Amino acid sequence: METQECRCSPKCFGYGRLSAAKPDLTAAVQEEQAKDYWQQQLEPAGIAVVMRAVGEIGRSFASERTLRVIAKRRERGLPIGGQAPVGWRIIGLRARETKSKKSTREYAIDDRERRLAEAIHAMRQAGTSIERIAVWLMTQREYPNKRRFDNYKAVEWAIAAKELGFPLQTDSKQLVREWRATKKRSIADTSR
Repeated sequence: METQECRCSPKCFGYGRLSAAKPDLTAAVQEEQAKDYWQQQLEPAGIAVVMRAVGEIGRSFASERTLRVIAKRRERGLPIGGQAPVGWRIIGLRARETKSKKSTREYAIDDRERRLAEAIHAMRQAGTSIERIAVWLMTQREYPNKRRFDNYKAVEWAIAAKELGFPLQTDSKQLVREWRATKKRSIADTSR
């Protein structure tokens, strides 16, 4: 009885990763580079099967972990980004700045910024246009503040924060969008 010789060839797994720093290296580009390498270097040596799925799986796991951490920090009212909501400031250190590799960042009330937002709100209530308020903010010295409120959106952001009681909501665009919608509804209700 003859035995058949196994003709299994060694297998190769290619690895690529997507990076925000190199957006031109898409998955398709990396796959093409891996195939070229395989055809020129590995196929002549009898090595088969180049795959990119391993890298994509690793990337999705990292993305899922990041989203879970962000959700937990948001639930606990902890900073997730670099900018605090109006009327708040971030104190503490980022994870990479601590020896324990754990973030100590949290929100603290920023009385100075709240006074500025209250002044902006009072000006708007008195009938001053948002554009004039923005111009005033570029030159005023009465309310020193690190954050700049010298454009239309920033002024709206400060007014919305004051009217909503300085909520600890980190998504300022969503905050202003919701505030604007309630303003439009209240104007429509009073005009009936």
